[in-house]
Amino acid sequence: MTKEIKVGDYVRRDDLYGTYKVVEIYDNGRVFLTMVGSSAVENEKENTTEWLMCYNSTSGFTVVDKPTPPKRHPLGLEPRSIWEEGVLAEREGERLVKINEAIKRYLDDDEMTIPEEWIEEYNEIKLRKQS
Repeated sequence: MTKEIKVGDYVRRDDLYGTYKVVEIYDNGRVFLTMVGSSAVENEKENTTEWLMCYNSTSGFTVVDKPTPPKRHPLGLEPRSIWEEGVLAEREGERLVKINEAIKRYLDDDEMTIPEEWIEEYNEIKLRKQS
């Protein structure tokens, strides 16, 4: 038995790619959908629609769980070569803080490996500051 769809449901259909959210259902059976995907959560926060479409019937749709956005890895670190362009030695303390914060973010994410360049740069700056 197929579950009847209602406004707010997330649905799929064999002849459509992706997941859709039911926006409106009219008495004549017409259904309006908005396409959702990996950005579904962002779309709802911003109250925007990526794609609006209309079907003449509610049949053929399957109600599914709300899609969740993909896991995003933590923010890395601005490349050293870019940072060094025009940067004065007095800002090295700021760079140490940024490197330290980036390393902490990567440590908090089990899937990320801290690049060796970050450790090397951190140690170089620390040595320069000590001398």
